[in-house]
Amino acid sequence: MQIVSPLQETKIMRRINLEEPVTRFATWSGRTGWMALAVTGIAALLVRADRIEAEAGLAAIVAGIGFAGIAVALALAAFVRIWSEGRRGLGRAFAGLALGLIVLGPPTFLAASRQIEPQPLDVATDATRALSFSTSPATVEARGGWTGPPAPPSEGGPGAAPLLLDLSFRNVVAIAQRAASARGLSVIERPEIVRSDEEMTARLEARGRTLVLRLPVELTVRITSVGERTRIDARAAAPLGNHDLGGNVDVLRAYLEEIEFLASLQ
Repeated sequence: MQIVSPLQETKIMRRINLEEPVTRFATWSGRTGWMALAVTGIAALLVRADRIEAEAGLAAIVAGIGFAGIAVALALAAFVRIWSEGRRGLGRAFAGLALGLIVLGPPTFLAASRQIEPQPLDVATDATRALSFSTSPATVEARGGWTGPPAPPSEGGPGAAPLLLDLSFRNVVAIAQRAASARGLSVIERPEIVRSDEEMTARLEARGRTLVLRLPVELTVRITSVGERTRIDARAAAPLGNHDLGGNVDVLRAYLEEIEFLASLQ
């Protein structure tokens, strides 16, 4: 039997490295953060590429945002455990926190911008003379059965007022179509001129897209002759909601600005 001296026993004990375990909060924070980033990123790409139904994609994005919130909460819990008990896992906790904030950043910015400048789901240049969306079979089919919001629209606000142009009616009809093409709108129903005893009218139906997710924004445009001048009224609705940058108000304003620009060149 080998006898160990007190000096040797002390040396052996010094070789034993006692390490505090990694807190589970930190481990799961990192895992949940990566899950949030993967779910949100893949869903956003599929929605933008129009590879899945937009409603299903938005539901997946909401789930990813929920995972991001959980990742941030777990990271904060990990920081408390590390501070109070000396546990390891600081790097994993920071990773989970960073990933969660990356996912939460865009929706937080969008929510803040909507508080500063609300965007109703249905806006018109003149709510007192509101347009109705076309219900022709071809247009309704192109819009997936959507026929328009049930409630009256709201005023579009600054930059979304009716246009009164000192140009001929036919010239303005052509400009309205060129402006739609210049702004990347898909024309669903091209204008047909309707004559009456006092005026001429034409309607244009188009679809725009939001900036990031490319969610649909439906537009209807009415062109009316007013003596020797021509008036343009428009209405824009977001069937799936304004859950992205560049909502229906932005699409409507950009379209009207393009018409004004093209008219100024005449």
